[in-house]
Amino acid sequence: MHCCESRLRGYLEKRWGQVSTFYNFEFLVRNLKLCGSWPPINAGKRAYMTWSVIVTSLTLGHLLFVQTAFVVADWKVTGEMASAVSLLINNYVHAWKVYVMFRYQKRIQRLLDDAEAKNVALGDLELVKNLQYQMSWTSFTYYGNFQLMGIVACSFWTLSSAVRSLKDETDRVLPLNGWYPHDAFASPFYEITFVYQVVTVMMCCVQNISMDGMIVGFMGVICCKFKMLKIRIIEIGRSVAGSQLSESLINRVYVENKLRQKLVLCIEDHIAIFEYAKEFEDIFKYAIFLQFLENSLVICTAAFAVSQTGRLNSFSTIFGNLMYMMAIIYELFMYCYFGNEIAVQVFNIIRRQVRIGKLLEILKSDTFSRHNFRYEDLLSSFALKGILHHVAYQSFGAAAVFCWGFTPIANIIAGNNRRLPMDGWYPYNVTLTPAFEITCVHQTVAVVFACFHNVAMDTLVAGLITVACCQLEILKSNLGQIGIRKSCHDDELRNCIRHHKAIIDFTKEVEAIFNGTIILQFCVNCIIICLTAFHITKLKVFIPAEFVGMTMYMCCMIYQIFIYCWHGNEIFVQSQSVVVAAYEGNWWNYGKRFNRDLQLLMLRANRPLTLKAGNLLILSLETFVSILRLSYSLFTVLQSST
Repeated sequence: MHCCESRLRGYLEKRWGQVSTFYNFEFLVRNLKLCGSWPPINAGKRAYMTWSVIVTSLTLGHLLFVQTAFVVADWKVTGEMASAVSLLINNYVHAWKVYVMFRYQKRIQRLLDDAEAKNVALGDLELVKNLQYQMSWTSFTYYGNFQLMGIVACSFWTLSSAVRSLKDETDRVLPLNGWYPHDAFASPFYEITFVYQVVTVMMCCVQNISMDGMIVGFMGVICCKFKMLKIRIIEIGRSVAGSQLSESLINRVYVENKLRQKLVLCIEDHIAIFEYAKEFEDIFKYAIFLQFLENSLVICTAAFAVSQTGRLNSFSTIFGNLMYMMAIIYELFMYCYFGNEIAVQVFNIIRRQVRIGKLLEILKSDTFSRHNFRYEDLLSSFALKGILHHVAYQSFGAAAVFCWGFTPIANIIAGNNRRLPMDGWYPYNVTLTPAFEITCVHQTVAVVFACFHNVAMDTLVAGLITVACCQLEILKSNLGQIGIRKSCHDDELRNCIRHHKAIIDFTKEVEAIFNGTIILQFCVNCIIICLTAFHITKLKVFIPAEFVGMTMYMCCMIYQIFIYCWHGNEIFVQSQSVVVAAYEGNWWNYGKRFNRDLQLLMLRANRPLTLKAGNLLILSLETFVSILRLSYSLFTVLQSST
């Protein structure tokens, strides 16, 4: 990724000379100038406005007029009308964004100037430039993907109309529906209108997506500013820790005064970032709201238009509509992704790191990792156990997903009615081609992603518990080897006590974060196991793919409960054996102070570690058996009731 960013920057520097750090804005401003949406601030503004009015009237104004007239004059609920309505709504929102660009151009220019302002408070200027280039590349990449989708959609609309017209001159169609005061399908008006629509829609596509790219770019600037502020705060924290180690009082006071000044600058910078974000929101809030509202309607109408194509008479038309729908969905994703990035950066400023991130940092700490070189075999064995659980769990899920994906094909082979991999309601007829095939592919892809996502989250929790078990095993080995190595036995015992306390805190933090999720998972899985078993017994038509898929899904749900309970049972057993390991050491060779400290450790270890689900259920193999019994009882009740 960094290599691609460097190559693009080098290419732009060859073409344009010196490239600003936020070069994505420079590219977008050039596009908007070409499309008549970015007049110069001072000189030449009047001449440019004349050009802008002409270009806007002949492109966006033309589309709004002919499409509005077409919808009003020939309204009927068809796939063709749905496509026209979706494009018309999109163009009205496009017109609003053009209005925003003209009305708030000076304020937007100030935002651009502030984005390029040098952050002198952060000493490493090269780091600042790299962060800005990285955010520019991220924004530019999302813009490029969005622009590509839009151009592909427009190209296939054009190709569809051209191919259809070449095949049969009596069946001429234009790329876009519209009303014209002349016969648009007779030569030479057809050819002129065709070329005019192609040029118009391409220019509108570039202009609209460039404005979206600018909005997303400003979100990237805010994220970048928060990242730089976070780095400065972290540097202050490290400097504070270093000043406390200084033996000189004068030096400590001097350093603390310097750090106080830096903290004041951070506060001022934080306020400036919020003012920048507030200004951005004030300019673009209505445009973004309308865009979200429009996209919701357009996705619905575009999906309806695709579903109304009863026969695959024009692949390019269908593919163009699909790409247009994907571009609209991607547009929503861009806004939400960068908005989420800003929220995450703000949260990181307040909390420094999320709690799960803290757990992962603990794994790299000296308390947990200083014995790694001595216990490589032990660490490898626990890592292998975690991998085996993940592979087994993922295999059940993958097998279920594969069988579900194969179910529509199996139904067709068996001569049954068309059936989707999963039941669901859709606002169109899913039994028609190509809606059935598209929905099947969408469901399959969606369930594959959901499967991998769900398995990864479950095995993350299991992996954290495995770490605690491994650390307990290392602690037991260290307790048994006190005094064997040439070191102070009191220091070794203190390290073991610190290690034990760190393991306890780590385990309790894992429980505090995930106990609500685990109890909810247990309740849901209990019902799913029962209902899946009931569904299998009620299958009227035996289809191997469906039967195997439901069976593997039930096994997957059972294994999901098992990995939680098995790992919870392991940490219980491992923590119980800490007392035995402490007693089996050479404690009689040392003094009273050593034995007193060892007794305190043993007293705490007498309360074994347990993980609870929602503070109700202890994760153990007994709990696993109890949940299976409850599922079977519910299954029996359902069977008897029918």
